[in-house]
Amino acid sequence: MRKILMFIMVLPLLFAGCSEDDGDETRNPMVGTKWVSENAASSLYGMIDGKRYWHVREFKSENTYDSYYEEVSTGIKGRSGYFTGDKYEYHDTYITFFDEDGKSYNWYFISATEFCNKKSRTEADAVIYTKR
Repeated sequence: MRKILMFIMVLPLLFAGCSEDDGDETRNPMVGTKWVSENAASSLYGMIDGKRYWHVREFKSENTYDSYYEEVSTGIKGRSGYFTGDKYEYHDTYITFFDEDGKSYNWYFISATEFCNKKSRTEADAVIYTKR
């Protein structure tokens, strides 16, 4: 009986430090997502071998992503243009991407499933990525 009573007393301590929402307030919703764009660069890339490509940004961690070209019909990654570990910062309404020199570029969410290099999809030279 004493062992059961001790077990009941210790049980709340086991769960006190483990809450389902621990860390969720800083969880970046981009982690593990893949976004694609069929734009001028991907079209140019496709002209090389006559296939249709899109440019992919795949968010790997809280602050790194991979970018590459992927054949639309097969999902096969292109032979070149593959970059891993590029840096970014997630914000509620935009993403800041950093180039290898540390220069930053803001891309804006225009919906829950799209982000764009402009604040509106109708602006000149707007490039839109769609969540897959």
